[in-house]
Amino acid sequence: MSILDGKLGGVVDGESFVPVISHLLAGTSLDVAIQELGAAEAELERAKKAVSDAKKKVARAFHIPR
Repeated sequence: MSILDGKLGGVVDGESFVPVISHLLAGTSLDVAIQELGAAEAELERAKKAVSDAKKKVARAFHIPR
């Protein structure tokens, strides 16, 4: 996925073709799908944080001072 997204991190050999692939995909349905995937992954991370924060809030609410 990184290569398709134009990212070089973790590519051991053939780094010169990565920008070419990214450029060839620009504006295609695959490009749009990759962008939607990225947006969904970002939304998922925000939702995970919101759930974690809510669980902490519930845990604090259960705490009864003595």
